[in-house]
Amino acid sequence: MNKKTTYIIMAALLIAAVLQPGNAIAQVNDQIDPDKTRYAIERTDEIIASAVEIVRDTRSQKARTALEYSMQLQNKAKISAGRDNNSMAYQLTMQARDEAWHSINLARTAARQEEVTKRLAEHTGEKLVMLRARIAESGVRDERVFRLMIESQSLLEKARINYQQLRSELALRLTEGAFRLAKQAEDRFRRSLNLMEMCQRRLALLERLSERAQAHVEESGNDRAENQLRRAKEQLARARNVFTAGRYESCRMNLENAERMLRATMRNTARNRTGNPENMMAEARRLQQRAEEMIGAHEGAPESAYMMLEQARRMLDRAEAELTEGNSAEALRLMEEARRMLRSAVEKTRSDIPPEQAADEVERAAELGEMVRATVEQCEAEGARNLYERANEHMVRAKENLDNGQHDRAIAEARIARNLFNRIREICAR
Repeated sequence: MNKKTTYIIMAALLIAAVLQPGNAIAQVNDQIDPDKTRYAIERTDEIIASAVEIVRDTRSQKARTALEYSMQLQNKAKISAGRDNNSMAYQLTMQARDEAWHSINLARTAARQEEVTKRLAEHTGEKLVMLRARIAESGVRDERVFRLMIESQSLLEKARINYQQLRSELALRLTEGAFRLAKQAEDRFRRSLNLMEMCQRRLALLERLSERAQAHVEESGNDRAENQLRRAKEQLARARNVFTAGRYESCRMNLENAERMLRATMRNTARNRTGNPENMMAEARRLQQRAEEMIGAHEGAPESAYMMLEQARRMLDRAEAELTEGNSAEALRLMEEARRMLRSAVEKTRSDIPPEQAADEVERAAELGEMVRATVEQCEAEGARNLYERANEHMVRAKENLDNGQHDRAIAEARIARNLFNRIREICAR
């Protein structure tokens, strides 16, 4: 007999010894105290009873399945205990207890999910209803908003069906998706409303500017200005068309192009109106007024800007005196110098305004506007609503200027709006 055969025989004898019923190794697991097993089974019965009460009030099929499995394990544990197989009984009842706790956790999680799904679905439905009302009231036409609302409503319906079919997790995910789409629709509607109102105002303004430019072109006889005016009118016509179609972003771009062409037309014709210095003086005074508003709106404007503003003001006063005395050439020279100084003063102020200050001014004005809105709704004072509309127009311009990097203009518009909001509060408090 070789060594390999000897090892095989010894291993077989050892295995046989271990598996003998009377062996100590085989008997160790059956030496669990029967009282301990009985107490464990009773405790598991209590937990299962609690689980039955909790799972009964839930719609979770997973919780019910876990509870049924727990009961099956508990029955097997009791059978094993009746056969004095305490080790097996103890193991089975502890497994049953774990499954009972698992069913409780599943039931509670499902209950929370159901509550969240219900509240979120209600909130999403209310948001869609309010959004439809605001769209009908405002007249906004934005196909993207409508598509987002339709998709949100469709997901809500799918969530409702899955909820009825006890697929709570899927219902929650669908409801969350519906809420996100409704929020996107609401945000886009707000942007579209601002764009629509801005386009309405600028269309009216540019229509009047177009009429003025037409008069200047006819007076000047400038062919280049006439071509610019024709292209500007084409841009205005396109802006009106896309506005009617609800394409407000395209409308804004066409309006910007039209305004740029109209301003160029006005400048070109102004150079040819040398025989009308009174008009040039009126334009210089308007430039002075705008410069005063911009510089005054900036709390940290440099002293040099104020000095240049004052010098330009005195030059324009002298120019008016020269016009009165009939010295047009000297008056024109003074006006041109004053205009140059006004532009320099504004540029000095613009370069000194940090973006954070402009954003802060606009935000403060917007917050005040939100506070005043509730006041206006309950205010019966004459003129309050008109003031509120004017203030909102300035707020829209403030935000547009802020987005375009024109921080000085944004601050000026925001402060005008804030003054109007404060005026409304005074009127309504009487």
